[in-house]
Order: sequence, then C-alpha cells, then structure tokens
Amino acid sequence: MTAASTSSPVIGIAIHTLNATDNTECRWSLLLAKGSFDAPDVQTYSVTRDRSAWRSDHRVAPLSNSPTLRGVLQVRLSPELPLRFNELKDFIQQFPASADGYNTRSRGWSGTMYTHRILDSLFEAGCIELPCPIEDLMSRVDLRVTYLRRSSGVVPVLPL
Repeated sequence: MTAASTSSPVIGIAIHTLNATDNTECRWSLLLAKGSFDAPDVQTYSVTRDRSAWRSDHRVAPLSNSPTLRGVLQVRLSPELPLRFNELKDFIQQFPASADGYNTRSRGWSGTMYTHRILDSLFEAGCIELPCPIEDLMSRVDLRVTYLRRSSGVVPVLPL
C-alpha cells in the first residue's frame, strides 16, 4: 500500500467484500491514518447491527489484519483547511451509530451509509475534496472498485 509519505493525516474508504471468497458485493468503512495506510495503527470506523440496534465498530489495527479488504480509495484532504489527525478523529467520532435522520437516499442504513454520512459531513465542512457531487459518490466508488478488482497481490490504494 502507498499513501502520503509524511505524518500528515490520510483519509480513505476501505472496500471490503462481504466474505473472503465473494468478490462481488462490497461494504465500506472509513479509514484515518497518520501518513500512510500501511501504519500499524489505522483507525477504522464503521457500524454493525446488534439484534435491534446499531453499534459503533471503531477499531485501531493494521489493515493487513482484514482478510476481506480489497483496497482503499484515498480521499483528498482540502489544502485550504488543513486539520491535524486528532481534529479529524474528533470530528469523525461525533457521529452516532444510527442513521438519526440522515437521508440515505432510499438505500437503508449500513456501514457503507455510515461512511457516506461522515464523508458528506467532512465535505460540507470543507475538510475534504470529492471528485463528484455527493449524490454521485456511491456510483463513483462502484466505478473505482472495478479497478481495485483488477489489482492483485498487495492491497491497492487508489485515489477516489
């Protein structure tokens, strides 16, 4: 994996297959790391459903620990609003595990929509730049995932 070589924060979308043998259906989680997605302490943000309630699933671990990870789509941080790692971490951690009124655009609530919600908020706050309108983000990620599927070996990191 490759990413920025300095200790500045990097943000990305982790693309996971639903299981280790199926490469067609994907889910997202949000990543935050210091300098590189190769770091041993990558912050991973997602949610899981526990019987009747959504629960935060925030972890700190190297990405190499995930057998379902197919790649990372790196999100460009806004140069006009340079935030430090801890400021981004605090911003991300403010979001509840439930949809809490967020417009899922008829997609239902999931870890993918949780990630979408945070990216939407980071974009609205001017923290990140997106290559498309937020309404087209799902389609953009789907397109980029086709490139991840063509890669083999090391987990690829591609720009969103």
